[in-house]
Amino acid sequence: QEQWLQVVAASNDDYLFNWRIQVTFSVFAFAGLCALQWLLAGFVRQKYQQRMLLNLVLDTVDAYVYFKSSDRRFHYVNAKTAALFGLPAEQIAGRLDSELMPKDFADAYWAMDQKVFASGKKQSGEEVLRISEDETRYYASIKVPVHLPGQPPALIGFSTDVTELHEQTVAREAAEKALAAHNHYLWLNNQVLEKLGQNASLSEVLNTMLRIIDDYRPGMLGTVFLLADNGKALVGCAAPNLPQAWLSATAWISIEDMSGSAATAVHRRETVIVEDIASHPYWAAPDFAAIRDTALGFGLRAAWSQPIKSSEGKILGVFNLYQREPAAPDADDLVLLADYAKLAQMVIERARLAEALRESQALYRLIAENSNDVIWVMQYPDLTYSYMSPSIARLYGWTPEEFSGQPPDELMSVEELRRWSDTVEEHVRRVGEGDLTACFIELELEVRNKEGHRVQVETVANIMLDSASRPTHIVGSSRDITRRKAAEDS
Repeated sequence: QEQWLQVVAASNDDYLFNWRIQVTFSVFAFAGLCALQWLLAGFVRQKYQQRMLLNLVLDTVDAYVYFKSSDRRFHYVNAKTAALFGLPAEQIAGRLDSELMPKDFADAYWAMDQKVFASGKKQSGEEVLRISEDETRYYASIKVPVHLPGQPPALIGFSTDVTELHEQTVAREAAEKALAAHNHYLWLNNQVLEKLGQNASLSEVLNTMLRIIDDYRPGMLGTVFLLADNGKALVGCAAPNLPQAWLSATAWISIEDMSGSAATAVHRRETVIVEDIASHPYWAAPDFAAIRDTALGFGLRAAWSQPIKSSEGKILGVFNLYQREPAAPDADDLVLLADYAKLAQMVIERARLAEALRESQALYRLIAENSNDVIWVMQYPDLTYSYMSPSIARLYGWTPEEFSGQPPDELMSVEELRRWSDTVEEHVRRVGEGDLTACFIELELEVRNKEGHRVQVETVANIMLDSASRPTHIVGSSRDITRRKAAEDS
């Protein structure tokens, strides 16, 4: 029994020892678990705080931030992006892009996304979102690929609204383009006027004009057709940068509707735009096929034609711009096309006026140099001759050059000189008072010829006035009436 009690006592001691160990371990384990739980809670709190801080940063940054997977679903958007779509961020997560914006815009945005997924590299560029019919926004976007373990390919996008900058850029570019066009047109006008001042021919002036236009608009080729004298056809006049074969093919084009751009524009008296010569019905007429094939053979694809009209509205010809690629003009192109036609109108009218003036001068010179009467021009108020016809030799015996060098008292007596000057001043006075009939002067004078003999002359003259009705010169003729006066006296 004593031995049993010893065993029991020993077992009790072991039990108490083991119990103490178990309690101690339990305490330490509990303490460890509490410490681990505290650490885990701190870690969670830290991660939560970090995420909240990240969300705060992303929600306050002035950019659209989003996380999107390759299946076109949004998994995260910041507050600015959510506001753009008009939904809370949690209602956007998991939705397709086409559910949040019109499909065509979603597809346009997806184009850049695809480049990211295809290349695995960062992509950047400008994207456009049409908010409404009246509002379009422009965004500068950067999209970066993201690869997470066990997750489909994704990207993080950063987009900044650059609409105001875009509008400023567009406005600046438009202003620069307008300034360049204005400077070009001024330079063009100056060169044309300089050529006209040099009395260059019509074709030379138009070719100069077209070369400057072609240089300013690379890829464009200008031509000018004039209306034929019969009014039923167009005649090729200028095409400096097209081959001679083109000039030969278009030397004569009948004015008919749907017979090319130029003839149609003249026939309809309106601007005609052909974006593609190869397929447009205006160039498809069977009797126009040869010219169409010639145009295509020279690489001409687009044709814009503007009728050239006179100040009275009459057709003078047509101005054409060709391009080597199918193309439609924008608003600026149409303005320039009309301006070029206006300038061509001025060139044609000035050239024709100059030609008519030259013909008129030649005709009057022919008349003056072959007339028995002496034709003369006298400047006012100094009453000196600026022109004298060759027939002066028959009346006075002097050549025009010799006559111009004679003092007045060698040509007529003092009394006759006074009578002539008094008559002129009286007529000028009446004109100044509004009596325009006084411009006409008719007077008989007695003059002396080279040999000193007296000659009776009948002088008829007109006082020429400027725009302010002030006399500038006198144009007249003098006829020898000596024999007639002798006959009358007898």
